[in-house]
Amino acid sequence: MQSNFEIIESTFLSFSEIKLKNKINGEYITVLPQLGARLNEVVLLKNKTSYSVISKLESEDFEVRDNQFNNAKLFPFANRLQAGEYTFEGKIYNLAKNYPEENNACHGFVYNRPFEYEGAVLSENCGELKFSYQYYGDDNGYPFPFKLFVSYKLLSDGRVDCETKVRNLSDSKLPFSDGWHHYFTLGKSIDELTMEMEVNKYKLLNNNGIPEREVSLDKNESRFELKNKFFDTIFVAKDQPKIVTKLMSEDICLNICQESISGSYKYLNVYTPPHRNSIAIEPMTSNINAFNNKEGLVMLEPEEEWVSVMGIFLN
Repeated sequence: MQSNFEIIESTFLSFSEIKLKNKINGEYITVLPQLGARLNEVVLLKNKTSYSVISKLESEDFEVRDNQFNNAKLFPFANRLQAGEYTFEGKIYNLAKNYPEENNACHGFVYNRPFEYEGAVLSENCGELKFSYQYYGDDNGYPFPFKLFVSYKLLSDGRVDCETKVRNLSDSKLPFSDGWHHYFTLGKSIDELTMEMEVNKYKLLNNNGIPEREVSLDKNESRFELKNKFFDTIFVAKDQPKIVTKLMSEDICLNICQESISGSYKYLNVYTPPHRNSIAIEPMTSNINAFNNKEGLVMLEPEEEWVSVMGIFLN
């Protein structure tokens, strides 16, 4: 069967880049396997107009965190880990504090690791890119081997699905939280956009970005203009199988869909970078500091697998 999708391999900055393109309408995504298999571009078509809906990496200056974590995969812990320390099965572990000003570890360690490109699956109505990363437990702060699979699907209806699968290669349970750090844009300042979320709570953080207590949201607080709004906030999804976060301009709506049942992406972090040209909307399985507070922490049995999906589409 002939496919409506094609694969184009090239170079972006100093990294290999793989493009998955719809030959019929020109929609495409690009991925950087050497840089944590991160999604680098999503270009979708609506009303005969093409929209680049995530913020493309602009330089290799990874001293700047907005570059370091731009569209990164967050694993085996998403967001902050207080003092880089946690206790698991009676033993204390310590991880590098890459947020020294907060005295925290943050966003895991696969965001800049090289992933293996496992190939593509092309059909009439869908193209899929597959990547994997095997970790052997060589960091004493996280001595739990795993294999991480990341795949991206571009469907003929203009939807992009981002799937994560984790396989526990350890002899013990595998503690983890998983997340995405996509920076979304509609080609203008976020001060010109409106946002709508299906959440009902958020966590009040202390000065080091660690949750102290939970605050309930009024239903009228879920839709708001982003002008003069500043976020580095973790929200709790409503109790329903899926939630959709909407980023809206006057003429287009970008939808970020996440599975939100327990054990999946039950949390949503929102961050506004200083430049305000994009906004990070980050589906996560867990609360901040989950290795310590256990809120949303996934515990995977030996040889078992865990799978979850988030999606992106325009309407």
